[in-house]
Amino acid sequence: MVPVASGVGRAVGGNRAGPACVGTGVRAEELAGWLAAAGVPDAAVSVGAEADRAWCVRAVPDGHDDGAEWEVFWCDGGGRFEWTRFDDEPAACFSLFGRLVWARLAASGSGPGTASG
Repeated sequence: MVPVASGVGRAVGGNRAGPACVGTGVRAEELAGWLAAAGVPDAAVSVGAEADRAWCVRAVPDGHDDGAEWEVFWCDGGGRFEWTRFDDEPAACFSLFGRLVWARLAASGSGPGTASG
């Protein structure tokens, strides 16, 4: 479970990608391509819209003039699970990328301490 501060799903200490963060350039329109390159199936992700039985990443209006916030969640039967909101697009996309690539590697037995990792 992600530690939360005030507000459901907000990571403690902020959630903006810093200038030295590896994933600062990941954008929603590029996410599917990066995930495919890492072997994550296309059906696992929905970019820009809510889709059942998929991880979703999408912009949501934040009520300010500076643009939108971004949310990432698993959608199943109309419910949202593992929901997290981010201040910017690259942080949301990189978070989802990391989650899915880690899960793929863990499921394949390619992690540290394995014969293939």
